[in-house]
Amino acid sequence: MLLPRRWWRSWKEFNDVMTHLWLPVVVLVGVSVLLVAWRAYRRHDRVTQALRASEERYRQISENMRQERDFIRELVNALPGVFYVITPDGRFRMWNKQLEQLTGYLPEEMAQASPEEFFQGSEQELIRERVQQVFVEGSATALASIVSRVGTVTPHYFIGKRVDLYGQPLLVGMGLDISERMQMESALREAKDVAESATLAKSLFLANMSHELRTPMNTIIGMGYLLSQSPLTPEQRLRMGQIRMAADTLLGVINDILDFSKIESGKMELEHLPFRLEEVLERVMGLIAGKAKEKGLKILQQLPTDLPRLLVGDALRLEQVLINLGSNAIKFTQRGTISFRIEEVERSTERIGLRFRVRDTGIGMTDEQTAGLFKPFVQVDSTTTRTYGGTGLGLAICRNLVELMEGALEVQSWPGSGSEFFFTIFFPWSNLSEDERKRQQTGRSSVPRMDVPQGARILVVEDHDLNWQVVKAILKRSGLEVERAVHGQEAVERLQEQPNGFDCVLMDLQMPVMDGYEATRKLRQHFSKERLPIIAMTANALVSEKERCLELGMNDYLTKPVHVARMFSVLSMHLVGRVRIPVRQEPAVVQAIQPTDAPQLPPLSGIDLPQLMERLDGDRELVIRLLERFIVSHGQKVALLKERLSAADLTGCRNAAHALKGVAANISANGVAALAARLEEEAVSGQLEALRHTLDELNIELTKVVSAILDWVGRYAHVQDEPIVVATREPCSDTQIQELLRLVEDGDFQARALFHQLHAGLVSRIPTATLEQIGECFDQLNFTEAARLLVLAMPRDVLTGIDGGRRRDESGI
Repeated sequence: MLLPRRWWRSWKEFNDVMTHLWLPVVVLVGVSVLLVAWRAYRRHDRVTQALRASEERYRQISENMRQERDFIRELVNALPGVFYVITPDGRFRMWNKQLEQLTGYLPEEMAQASPEEFFQGSEQELIRERVQQVFVEGSATALASIVSRVGTVTPHYFIGKRVDLYGQPLLVGMGLDISERMQMESALREAKDVAESATLAKSLFLANMSHELRTPMNTIIGMGYLLSQSPLTPEQRLRMGQIRMAADTLLGVINDILDFSKIESGKMELEHLPFRLEEVLERVMGLIAGKAKEKGLKILQQLPTDLPRLLVGDALRLEQVLINLGSNAIKFTQRGTISFRIEEVERSTERIGLRFRVRDTGIGMTDEQTAGLFKPFVQVDSTTTRTYGGTGLGLAICRNLVELMEGALEVQSWPGSGSEFFFTIFFPWSNLSEDERKRQQTGRSSVPRMDVPQGARILVVEDHDLNWQVVKAILKRSGLEVERAVHGQEAVERLQEQPNGFDCVLMDLQMPVMDGYEATRKLRQHFSKERLPIIAMTANALVSEKERCLELGMNDYLTKPVHVARMFSVLSMHLVGRVRIPVRQEPAVVQAIQPTDAPQLPPLSGIDLPQLMERLDGDRELVIRLLERFIVSHGQKVALLKERLSAADLTGCRNAAHALKGVAANISANGVAALAARLEEEAVSGQLEALRHTLDELNIELTKVVSAILDWVGRYAHVQDEPIVVATREPCSDTQIQELLRLVEDGDFQARALFHQLHAGLVSRIPTATLEQIGECFDQLNFTEAARLLVLAMPRDVLTGIDGGRRRDESGI
């Protein structure tokens, strides 16, 4: 069918138009395609460059991470100890080379190991617990020793902390090798022991030297005074005055050196007892008034009007400070006054603060001179040394004493116008009555006597000499006959030889050869409880110990330290009405010593002196002698304990501690007794670490007590008896040698003086070398070794005479 013409013409026109337009359309399409392709290429190029940049950044990051990882590993390997990271399942995630080298494990073995594999024994469980503690609590420490594959043991201190990494907890820890530190600590402990021993030796030497010097000095001063009271020519009186002045000065030097030595070594302790300040000042004034009068000086004193009746403190040391300051003021003052002024600076319901001022009108000092005034051995200047003398220790000692009393000694001085020394001390108040104060200071009390029949014979079974001396002195003063057996075997033999020889046995429990338990068993096979009472004496106060004694057949039980009233109560209960031994024709008259019957004894640091005086019924000489014996027999007890502890001899430690506990309690050294009791308990339970710690405490306390006793005895124990013999060059008799050996074996300090008196007469009987060794033993207070050397040097017949005499007569102290 033919298209209409009109349509045909339209088609033709369209075809003409398209003929002219197709080229532009093709070009347009081509250009569009090219544009699209170019854009796609550019986009691809940018993507490629971005990928290359990303790859470069990744490579850089990887390199940085590798370097950081290497740095951290080098850092960990450079740490001064072992480092490790542990996962919650107990495996190592990371460690350093030190841990590999220390354990001997290879890296692949470390990855499979657990921490406790590097330890042995109980430390494995310790490390396992500490690892768990870190994950639970966040941190933990441990002290344990790493054991390598070849057996090398290295102690380490470990520290662990928990950290979270990507939500997973990890243990990060370090261990520091403490081998050197432990060696240093060991060396320091040894050095400390050596230093303490040296300090003790120095204190013993100084105290003994002071005692030895004071005795002749007291004689010189006393005889000088008596001589000055006799008719003398003016020239003789002048020389006598110079001698007395020199003797007083020398005695002051001796006192200063000893006090300074004690302060320097930290052995000086203060007492806390009630006292009246007025009495202290009266004593001070009485001691310095004479010197002030000689120089024409006036002494003024001023006290607060409403002082408390009694203060609590160390009156003796306060008095020492005031005397020293007053003596110095007199020494440096040619005319004028010395004033003692006491001011109240503070008061409460419990204590009062007092400022002490000592002022003079003497030469005064410059600021330069006061700057070094309180240094030891320092004086104002060389001219002062020549003019006024002295050691330069007095003010140094005063300063230290005031500091011990929690005060500070200060000075103000004006050249040519005088000086003023002042310090403030706070004193607690005391509510004691006057009678109680006097009784506490004198240490004497009246001990009621039970109805104990005089003439009763007591066998005391005791191996320790000091304990024996205490019991013997108490019993003998009550009119009882007392004999001694040094161990259970001797007691059994004595009673078998003399079945009717004794009315009662006081039995120690822990003794060598045969103890009190076994001795009681053997005695009960022959003697009933009614026929021969046996009373236990022991430092063990446990109820179980008492029950054991009663089960063995003992009649009663006494604890050490022996309490006089308790002892006589027990003895009267078992002795009254059954004594078979006739009463002596002239029984001793026993009277309680009242507080006013004897001079007052000053307090003694480390010893409860009132308690000891009460126990010994106020016997001053017995107290002094027992304290001297304690130093000789137990002053070096810590060395024995250390020796036994180092040998792991816990039984020996227990026995030595038990012995020391009883002896210390008997002389009222309660601090030493308490530590010895603790030591005994720890030895029984095998607590080695606690033992070492307690032994260190005991060493310190015993050293303080020994030093205090030596100083106290040196100051206040005056020899009242005449010398036993006069020094002679004639050969010593057997009797003299027997007396010397008896004193040595008893640990009596008079043995030392007697030895020197007999020295010239001993030369012909003892080899010179042995004699020198014995002299050295006396100088070191080693009476045991001195006795051994004397026994070896003496013929048997001399020793037989000693034994016979001892058996015949156990003389008192």
